[in-house]
Amino acid sequence: MKKILFIVGTLTAGGMERVNTVLANKLGETQDVFLYTIRGDTESFYPLTVPLIKNYKTESSKFRLNILRLSGLLHIKFINHLIYKREADKIINIINEKKPNTIVFNAENILCLPYVKKKFPNINYISWLHSSADIYLNRVFRGIQKDFTNALEQSDKVVCLTKEDNTIFQSFNKNTVSISNPLTIDNHQISTLDAKIISWTGRLAHPVKGLDYLAEIANHLPEGWQISVAGSGNEKILDRFIKKYKVEDKIIRRGALIGGALNEHYFNSSIYLMTSRWEGFSLVLAEAMSFGLPIVAFKQSGSNEVLEGGYYGVLIENGDIEQIVDALLELIASKEKRIEYQKKSLDRVKDFNLNSIAAQWENII
Repeated sequence: MKKILFIVGTLTAGGMERVNTVLANKLGETQDVFLYTIRGDTESFYPLTVPLIKNYKTESSKFRLNILRLSGLLHIKFINHLIYKREADKIINIINEKKPNTIVFNAENILCLPYVKKKFPNINYISWLHSSADIYLNRVFRGIQKDFTNALEQSDKVVCLTKEDNTIFQSFNKNTVSISNPLTIDNHQISTLDAKIISWTGRLAHPVKGLDYLAEIANHLPEGWQISVAGSGNEKILDRFIKKYKVEDKIIRRGALIGGALNEHYFNSSIYLMTSRWEGFSLVLAEAMSFGLPIVAFKQSGSNEVLEGGYYGVLIENGDIEQIVDALLELIASKEKRIEYQKKSLDRVKDFNLNSIAAQWENII
């Protein structure tokens, strides 16, 4: 039996956090699995059946990354070294206690991987990347790209989410594989596609999730149609866009949803809308597809992967409000068209079966 340690920032509401808990739970059926929240001291937002090791206090990931970027741009390397070493020391303490065979570093946490590997060179190190290569290289790790690519190079395996990103990450580590995120929702319901509701799910984060696009699109919906928004985060910025486009009556605020409440959110809608400017995989698309919802999404690496270039859903050039509104209006006007795309959604979602995805992970662990 393998001992597997997943290292995440926190386990609050979010796509990365959800797939970590689902995959850890699944692998935990046959392996000795535990998670460590390196910057969080709260319980997991999502159900966990494997042990959780919590940090002694909550720390801001955004503040930490800003410090790293700034010191990187100013070439103050000793500050970065101190931050990486401090985090590595925490992980080293966990390794001494739990003695894992494999460690899965998530997203920005891979920055301390080289420091841990120096102490324990014989552990199997996997870097799991949840966003696109472009976003990591040119936005998230701007100013500290060398630290990021060094961590990639020292990983035994790099796991990304799309074929497009695999091509780019291969230039840093030939042992890069693309593994889709698994479907994380337990669902046996198919939408009737009769409700005058368009569903939207995600963190209320801007600009990544395109909250401005969401409100502007809502402004063009016909009378009686609304967008049901499930997610938590920056409520104030969403409020600002809702007021700007005067769509208080067009947007239903659901808050963060899990379990049966999330299922109802999808089941009681007829179309799924994605407005993200960038996504690593678009887990919510797979969720919506499992309910047979037709998908309309702005094009980025994540939606392009899930929809296979537009075969399994409607892909619109990112930011083209006129075209995405036209696509929505076409589906709104024709239930036959919605049923056509429902069949495509139900066909595609079979590829994201949890057992299949877990088997791919077991192969690299």
